[in-house]
Amino acid sequence: MNERGEQQRRGPERFHPRDVVSAREIVLRLPALTVQRVHDLRRGRLGFPEPIGRRGHEFVWYWPEVRAWAGRLLRRQ
Repeated sequence: MNERGEQQRRGPERFHPRDVVSAREIVLRLPALTVQRVHDLRRGRLGFPEPIGRRGHEFVWYWPEVRAWAGRLLRRQ
């Protein structure tokens, strides 16, 4: 945890470029979602992964975490 009590992200310090995805790229890989839905999920719904940072003005995520989240969600149904 950091000084504000937030959990620190653990994982690779460097990510392969194809594993860093924007909301638009997530929608291309998971067509059941929309860009707006990705941003709604980012605000804390259903355990969606936290963004790993920004690329320009866009939030970006680590694709293996998003893929794992989608897999867990589908297994629940």
